[in-house]
Amino acid sequence: MAMPKLGTYLGFDFGTKQVGVAIGDTVTASARPLTTLPADNGVVDSLLISPLVHEWAPVGFVVGLPLTPEGEKGIIAHAATRFANRLQATFHLPSYQIDERLTTQIARKLSADHPLDAKAAALILEAWLNSL
Repeated sequence: MAMPKLGTYLGFDFGTKQVGVAIGDTVTASARPLTTLPADNGVVDSLLISPLVHEWAPVGFVVGLPLTPEGEKGIIAHAATRFANRLQATFHLPSYQIDERLTTQIARKLSADHPLDAKAAALILEAWLNSL
């Protein structure tokens, strides 16, 4: 896979009932929570994501991959991969995945000024940015 482009990325903490969203960029290698979107069994209406894509003009997406404690893909991880693939197909931007184990637990320990899933999305995106 080619090196990711420099620029702004939207990060997602995938869930079956809601999906956390964060914004970050490669220049600062930092991210911040944006919002939480409702999901219907892991499916988020692209009409809810489109305004974020138009406002922030990302060069790609980062989706947290909820692996099992053993590091394997379970049912939810496969659903997260489908979500990442739908983002890529819908918006014609690359989608990357990163192991998200423990991000929700860490997000719980942070300040309560943003929804939990949005904070987890920021942690996921920031971890990916720092891995570049």
